[in-house]
Amino acid sequence: MLLLTLGYTMQLLLLISLLLLLPLPGFSAPGEPYRYDRYDGNYSPYPRKLERN
Repeated sequence: MLLLTLGYTMQLLLLISLLLLLPLPGFSAPGEPYRYDRYDGNYSPYPRKLERN
């Protein structure tokens, strides 16, 4: 019975540690390759929004 509970807790800890290794959406942005915007040299994954007059 003790071995069953030990195996269950080990599986639970492994699952939690694997979930912590998943990339969070807030921290995954700096790893993306930056695209060179050829008009004004804006290094960004998306083109810069221009202001309206």
